[in-house]
This record gives sequence, structure tokens and C-alpha cells, in this order.
Amino acid sequence: FVDVEDQKLWMPSDFEADMRGESCRVGLSGTEESLRVAQCLDALETIRSSQRTIRSFLAFRNRNLWGQAQMTRAAATVQRQMVRSHFAVEKYNRARVALFSLRGPGDWESRLRILKPEDVQSFQGSDFNPDVLMAVGEGRWVMSWIWLVEGGLGDGSDEDLIEAARAEWLKSRAQVARWSEEVQLLEEEMQCVEVTLAHKADWWEAKREGLAGMVAPEVAEGVSAYADKQAAILRHLAVSFAMLWGRIGNYEEEEWVDEEDAESDVVVLPDVDNFD
Repeated sequence: FVDVEDQKLWMPSDFEADMRGESCRVGLSGTEESLRVAQCLDALETIRSSQRTIRSFLAFRNRNLWGQAQMTRAAATVQRQMVRSHFAVEKYNRARVALFSLRGPGDWESRLRILKPEDVQSFQGSDFNPDVLMAVGEGRWVMSWIWLVEGGLGDGSDEDLIEAARAEWLKSRAQVARWSEEVQLLEEEMQCVEVTLAHKADWWEAKREGLAGMVAPEVAEGVSAYADKQAAILRHLAVSFAMLWGRIGNYEEEEWVDEEDAESDVVVLPDVDNFD
């Protein structure tokens, strides 16, 4: 004997397609399809609601709560929302499996996709994923598809959610503007490095004949050779940076210097400002 609450309820999705016509009443499969779609959409809304609640509560906790007791209660609140979200995920997966059995592959799968663990996140990404928490920036973050499903941003009456979406869009636009500015600054710094190295190389070349007639010829020759070597090293550095940055077209081939010769001595660059 089996209690009625434990009795399995056979649905059209439990049968193979060729058996469904014989085992089910006409129209029953369509009714279950509508039920499964509603279950999927309802589960997604529950997941989104839980993620919004978790995100908002964590922000409130970080700003306003302190002490062991308050933090413990806050953790319990977050845990309840996570459990609620977990059950909604299971509900969605079961409903989608049944819907796939009824419909088979089709365009509907682009709307109700397979729900992966990494898809369950708020507007701003997962609050509990270590990979997200350890990330330096947000340049690689992509909004989960659960927020892009029809109805994910509300029906026009959910003003808070619409405002959240607007805030996220403005935040993304500000990030793009900031990244563009960073690119401009980096390009300017690259140009400064190249100009500085060229200036120091020219300064060394100008010192080649600075001691001619003032010291013994062999000393003057050594100073000239040393100045040539310093200038060559600086130009080699400039070309190396240009190759690294993809700006090699700014330099001529003859500016290269043999790396073995360049690394044969320990070179100390002078302070240009101390020379008259």
C-alpha cells in the first residue's frame, strides 16, 4: 500500500513520444507544456529575486552591521536566500527536462537555456565565486542570461529593478570611458619612455668628443668608446620596448646593437640633470 502523497503522478513528459498519443488524452501534452514553461519562468523569477535580495543585503551588512551576533544573523539571512535559490534551480531544471521531452530541440532553447551553476548570479556577478572575488577588475564580466530572459527586467511596474538595470548600464558606460582614458595614458607614457631614451642616447653621443685635447689620447678614446656603448644600449632598450608595444615602425634597423656586447658590462646610467 502506498500513501496517496507518495503515489507517482504520470505526466505526458514521462512517456516516449510514440506512446504519448495512446497513453494521454488529447490536449494534455499541450497543457503540460504550458505548465512547464510557467514553472521555468517562475523559477527564474525566484532565482533573480533571491540574487537581488542577497546582493542588497550584503551591501547593507557591509555598511551598517558589526559584531559577532549581528554578523551571525546576517549570515543566516543570506543562507536562507541561498537555499531558496537552490530549490528554484532544481525546480527549473526538472521543468526544463520535462519541457525538452515534450518539445524536443528547438528555438525555445535559446530562451530557456540549460542553467549552469555559474549562471546563478546577480547583476554584478557572483558574490560567492572565489574566481570573481579575486579578480582585479571587471573587464571580463558578462551579465548572466537569466537577467536577459523576457521579463527578467520587469514588466514596467517593477521600478526598483528597472532602476537597477539603468544603474548597471551607466556603470558599464563609465567603465568603458575609464578604460579608454587608461589606453590614452598608456600610449602617452610609451611615447615619453621612447623620447626619454632617445634623449639620453643623444646626450651620450654628444659627450664622445667632450674631453678631446684635455686628457691623454688613450683616455679620450676610452671615453668615446664608453659613450658609444651607453648610447647603443639606450637605443637598444628603446627598440626592445617598441617591439614589446608593437611600435617597432618608429625605429630604423641600424639602431640595433648586439645583445652580447650590450650585456657584457654593468652599466650605470648618469643623471642628465647633473651635467652642465
